[in-house]
Amino acid sequence: MNKFILPLLGLTFYQTVHAGGSLDFMQFQRLNTPNNPGVANSWYGFSYHDSWNVEKYRARTHAQISARHFTQGKSTIFSVQEAYLERKRGDTTFVSGRQVLDWFNAEKFWTLGKLNGLRSFSFTEEEQEGLIGLQFKRKMWGGEIGVFGSLLYLPELNPGYTFRDGEIVGNNEWSRMPPTEIRFREGRAPVKYELIPPDIQELVAQKSFGVNFKKDLDWVNLSLFGIVKPEAKLRSGAYGYYEQINDDAAKMRIRGFTLSHAVYGGELAIPMGDLKLNLGAMYIEPDPNSAEKFEPESYENYQYEPDIYRERYYVASLVGAWGTGGVSLNYISGKEELVQKFDEDSNAEPLFGSEMKWRNAIGMSVHYEMFDRFTLDAKVQADLDNLDRLFKAELKYRYSNFAQIMVGAEIIDAPEDTSFWSTFRSNDSSYAKLSYIF
Repeated sequence: MNKFILPLLGLTFYQTVHAGGSLDFMQFQRLNTPNNPGVANSWYGFSYHDSWNVEKYRARTHAQISARHFTQGKSTIFSVQEAYLERKRGDTTFVSGRQVLDWFNAEKFWTLGKLNGLRSFSFTEEEQEGLIGLQFKRKMWGGEIGVFGSLLYLPELNPGYTFRDGEIVGNNEWSRMPPTEIRFREGRAPVKYELIPPDIQELVAQKSFGVNFKKDLDWVNLSLFGIVKPEAKLRSGAYGYYEQINDDAAKMRIRGFTLSHAVYGGELAIPMGDLKLNLGAMYIEPDPNSAEKFEPESYENYQYEPDIYRERYYVASLVGAWGTGGVSLNYISGKEELVQKFDEDSNAEPLFGSEMKWRNAIGMSVHYEMFDRFTLDAKVQADLDNLDRLFKAELKYRYSNFAQIMVGAEIIDAPEDTSFWSTFRSNDSSYAKLSYIF
C-alpha cells in the first residue's frame, strides 16, 4: 500500500487496492432506430472509485463517481453513487454521507430502485445510487442493528430530458419522455411544454428514517429492514389547455414532484456448500398525501396526476461462486395494487404507464474470467407473463495494465405495449468500448 502524509491536516492515509478508474470511449452499432430521435451513437466517459484509511481517526472514506458525454446532442450525465466517511469504535460503526444501504441485495439484480436509487445511465445496468444521511450500526443481541437518518434528499437525475423552445429532448435512448401529442376531441393535437421549476429548498429538505437488523445463525442469515423516505425518482404531472388561435397546439405545463413511501421487508440466506439460497420479500407503501397538492389554473382543462400504486415483490436466488467464475439463478414475483387513480374526467391522458419492470420473471447471470486477460459477463431476464426478454453480454480483454477493450451486445424484446420495456424495445445494439485504466 502507498503511504503519504498531508502535513497541513496532520493525517496519514493508506490507499487501498480497490482504488481505480478509467477513461472510456464507446461506439454503438444500432440494430434498430431508437425511440428517441437524434440519440448519439457514441460517448466519452469517466469513472473513478477509491477508498482511503484515515489512520489517525480509525476511519475510512469511500467515493464512486462517473460521467458520460454523448457526442450527438452534446448532453452530459453524471452520478455520485457513493461518497461517505466510515468510522469504527469497538462494536459501533458510523457512516456519514451518500451510501448504498445493503439491506435488500436482490433489488440490484432486478434494478428495482425502491430502497436505493439507480444510476440509470441505462435501465438495464445494475449500478445503484445511495442515500445521503447518517447510519449508526452496532453489534448487539447476537447480530447487528443499523439505524439510518437523513434530512437531505437528492432524486435520480438520469437519464432525464431537457426543454428547448417548448420541445422536450431526451439525453439518450433511455430517456422516457412525455408524449409529443395528446388526445383532443376526435383527433390528436401536438404538445408544447413549459417546465414548472420545483422549489429546490423544499424538494431537498425531505427526511428519511430507517432501521435494519441482521443476524447470522448456524444454518441461515437473517436480515429485516424498514424505512420511510422519498421515492428515488421524481414523478411528473402536467396541466394545460388547447390553444387554437396562435399555435394550434396543447400548451402543457409539466412539473416534477415526489411522494414519500414506506419500504420494508427482509431476506433469508441459506448456505448450501458452494451455493447460497436467498429468499426475500419487499413491500412498498406510498403516501398519496405526502406531496403538496398542485392547483391548476381555471382554464387548464387538461390535467394529469399519475396513478399511485402499492407494490410487493417476492424474490429467490441460487448463487454459486468458484475459482474465477460464478453464476446466479433468480426469480421475482411482482404485484401492484391501485391506491389512487388520476382524474379520468379531465382531457389529459397518462404520461407514463406502470413503473413496474417485472411481474413474474426468471433471470440468470454468469461471470467468468479466463486466460488471465479475458472476462465474460452475461445476463438474461425473461418475464413469463408479459413475455419481456432482456439479454446482455460483454467480453472484456485486458490488453495491458492500462488498456482494456470490451465488445458487447444488448437485446430487448417487449411484445406488449403496456410493458415498462415497450418504450425501449428499439434500443437493441452491439457496441465496443476502449478504456484507459488508471
